[in-house]
Amino acid sequence: MSKLLVAVLATLAVTAHAEDNRNFIKAEGVYYNYQSSPNDKYGINLQLGREVAPGVKLDVKQEFRNEENTNKTTNRIEVGAQYEEKIPYVKVGARVAVGEKYVSGDNYEYWLVEPFVGYDLTNDLSLKGSYRYRNAFDSDKHDATNTYKIAVEYKYTDNTILGVALGKTTGDSEYTAVQAGLTYKF
Repeated sequence: MSKLLVAVLATLAVTAHAEDNRNFIKAEGVYYNYQSSPNDKYGINLQLGREVAPGVKLDVKQEFRNEENTNKTTNRIEVGAQYEEKIPYVKVGARVAVGEKYVSGDNYEYWLVEPFVGYDLTNDLSLKGSYRYRNAFDSDKHDATNTYKIAVEYKYTDNTILGVALGKTTGDSEYTAVQAGLTYKF
């Protein structure tokens, strides 16, 4: 997966200049309730990115999962690009990404597309709905999922955003998820 490594390094190089408040780091804790498994999963998401032009962001995202009562872990790393257009009161856009998933001694590449719409309830409080389709490049890996998510974000300061989200995933994996996190712009 040398192409992904090159993309990760390029994104990190682009975000290296932290003087203009266009960089961001996002950290989230996640709880997953799986319908087909007696064990739930807990996870951490870390995302580092930069707004490279108005409404255009590049990012690197890492997702780590640990299944309770087992030694099973899952790790994903992906590189994405997002476009967002702001219209009065509403934001619309999409994020696309490619990544690699590591699970139980196996790894494979995947892609995703995630359109979204957001609404500013106030200057500091916003609501966002999104749909994500994710699938492995190799159909034998059975990683096709549809995720529907609703999120609320609160701008605590000009540089700090607190968020919570609730999601439902269907397809090859079926679960509900609760996320809480913090985004910091620098």
